[in-house]
Amino acid sequence: MVGFMVSALSIARERELGTFEQLLVSPLQPIEILIGKAAPALIIALASATAMLILGWLVLDVPLFPVSDCETDRRNCLRRISGSS
Repeated sequence: MVGFMVSALSIARERELGTFEQLLVSPLQPIEILIGKAAPALIIALASATAMLILGWLVLDVPLFPVSDCETDRRNCLRRISGSS
């Protein structure tokens, strides 16, 4: 989301400065220009999200995958499967 906002603000700023029109006269297609503006912001956002996940996993011990009851308590799992309380 932030990546798209940054690229949108970049395009808006270039429209105000008049440099976007210079890009449009270049041999590139307009979609190629927009992809070129969005790609760096999206790569930075992906790297930031990856870094947050890794730091949360390593530093804060946040589990990335949920641990089921069967892995932690075998008796509880067998009771639930058999239907007894």
